[in-house]
Amino acid sequence: MKGKAGALTALFVAYAVMAFPDGIGVMAARFGMEGSASALVFLWFALLPIPAGKLCGRFGGRRAVAFSLAAALPALALLWRGSPRAWPAAVGFALAGIANVLLQTSVPVWTAELFGATRLSGVMTAGLFVRTATAISLPFAIAALASAGDWRLVFPLLAAVTAAAVLAVCRSGPKSDVRHASAADTVTFGSVGVLLKDRPTALAALAFAVAIVADIAFNLSVPDAMAARFGGGDVETGLTYAVLFGVKLPVMLLGSMLFARKGVSPFLLPAVLAAVAGTLVLFLAGTFPVYLCGVALFAVGYANVYGFVFGVAAPRHSDSIPSVSALLTMSVAGGALASPLVGALSHFGSRSAEALAFALTVALFGLFAAVRRRI
Repeated sequence: MKGKAGALTALFVAYAVMAFPDGIGVMAARFGMEGSASALVFLWFALLPIPAGKLCGRFGGRRAVAFSLAAALPALALLWRGSPRAWPAAVGFALAGIANVLLQTSVPVWTAELFGATRLSGVMTAGLFVRTATAISLPFAIAALASAGDWRLVFPLLAAVTAAAVLAVCRSGPKSDVRHASAADTVTFGSVGVLLKDRPTALAALAFAVAIVADIAFNLSVPDAMAARFGGGDVETGLTYAVLFGVKLPVMLLGSMLFARKGVSPFLLPAVLAAVAGTLVLFLAGTFPVYLCGVALFAVGYANVYGFVFGVAAPRHSDSIPSVSALLTMSVAGGALASPLVGALSHFGSRSAEALAFALTVALFGLFAAVRRRI
């Protein structure tokens, strides 16, 4: 595949592969390694975005994406052959986390190289639509393979898709390569710190970390809400996630079109206001249908946060996209705070996670309002 069309196809395949780590929770549960796998994921988000940014700066986004995809193949091989709680599985999860961070840092850089910083948020949101749709299908694929006899066949299947993605990216053509020669020398913790001197960028990075914690807090609250408040079980939990993703997907698709035409600025505050209303409804809901209305509003508000923060930061630093991507990828490490916070608040009652999500969403509105005043 050559030219912009081939590069765009390869880029969207890379976004689909980015969804594979979203299935880590399901896979780790089957290995009996839920806690350790999650810890490894957030550890890499804290440590690796800077080296990943240097990789993008030195070799360009396309080559960095190809390397990141190839790095996932040994992880999938180890997970396929590994036994529960054995070292191959542990190493496999560690390598999968490394490849995930490399990919999440390099894909936005390549997107910006292909379409420019001003169109980054629109194209990224379309790519994230592909990622989310893929992530939704993963648990069903694992369940289908489990019923067929061996759920771990998902790993060679994912490896085949990843290998195809590597080939597609490599064949997308050297014309899409951009060398960030100066960025290769300057993507460091210090250079990322320089970005934080720009107030809108610093606020956007903090907002992203807050949004990650709020999103995880909501997801942690769902099973308890079903059991403690509505007497529900797997059916109600499944319906909750069906509403969540059923609303998120069209909102992301709509966002990709609107951001490409008008940018993110007009949509920052209305989206987060919807999320504030949604988390308030989640906290107050006395019946399951009302709770689902809160879930839908929450989905509207949080569907495009990733596009929002990149849409704020990238155009302000169009000559430092690898550093911007490294900074915002590091913000994901803030998600490590979600589980301890929810656990610490659990003794205050069954609605503590929803209260945390509401408080964080109000804080997110304040951060985005401050951003909006400065751009």
